[in-house]
Amino acid sequence: SYKRSMADPGRRLAVLAFAMALTAPVRGGLERCDAPLDCIIKLGGSALTEKASFETLNRDALATTAATIGSLMQVERAPRLAIVHGAGSFGHHHAKEFLIQQGAEAHIDSALGFAKTRSSVTRLNSIIVKALVDQGVPAVSISPFPSWRTSSRKLYADALEAVERALRAGLVPVLHGDAVLDDAQGMAILSGDALMLALGLHLRPTHAVFLMDVAGVFDRPPSEPGAALVERISVDAAGRIVSAADAVRTTTAHHDVTGGLDTKLQTAVELARSGVPTYLARVGTPAAESAIRGEPFDGTVVALEDED
Repeated sequence: SYKRSMADPGRRLAVLAFAMALTAPVRGGLERCDAPLDCIIKLGGSALTEKASFETLNRDALATTAATIGSLMQVERAPRLAIVHGAGSFGHHHAKEFLIQQGAEAHIDSALGFAKTRSSVTRLNSIIVKALVDQGVPAVSISPFPSWRTSSRKLYADALEAVERALRAGLVPVLHGDAVLDDAQGMAILSGDALMLALGLHLRPTHAVFLMDVAGVFDRPPSEPGAALVERISVDAAGRIVSAADAVRTTTAHHDVTGGLDTKLQTAVELARSGVPTYLARVGTPAAESAIRGEPFDGTVVALEDED
């Protein structure tokens, strides 16, 4: 019987060793990652929500995006994906009101503001994960708080091994911009773009995709007459833009506490510099699906200058 077998000290040690092997942490690092990945997708908060309206979802954009990703997962060799989404109107307003990015001492009710920000962004994350699962995507939520931390707003500690484990299990991890603890100032905002960069440098996907509310990077704000799409931005090994540098002009919405398109472009440049070509396309369009597949698309490519 089980009780008799466990009475044997040798048997108990063997069972304990087996259990420890199952639960032992898997260590990851930039020098080694055995969770292969085809694409990291950033779903822009401005694309999936009505960013100027408090906690208002762009349901059509979400439905189209979930359906697109779902269709990609139905093929025989489905792409291996990780997804990051911004907060949009489900977080930026609380974060701005309570000055979360400035730290715990910036507002008398910063702790409550921190909690409200997290409640809002995790609500959006739940909506997005459900939309993906409903389309047959094995999506699982991985929130940065509390494992990811910053120090003076810079990423200081992460939980990349949890993302690796999810990928190896055949799951699609879905992370999001979040309010996190900061070792220097108590609390801060960890943006989805910062998560994209950390994941890209560690997991080394074939490519990365930013799905936005515009078709890519323009030579001036796209709302201005005559704005032209910049189809390619080439960078050198030092991260300098060596083509289209004079044409790249971007705007940042005044209520976006994480940097807007400027930050996205900087992230894309850093990813490209590390050898991960990055595509910027409009959400809910055929270009978005083509970009995820790594096929030619109507949008902006950011890549090393010697890459096709």
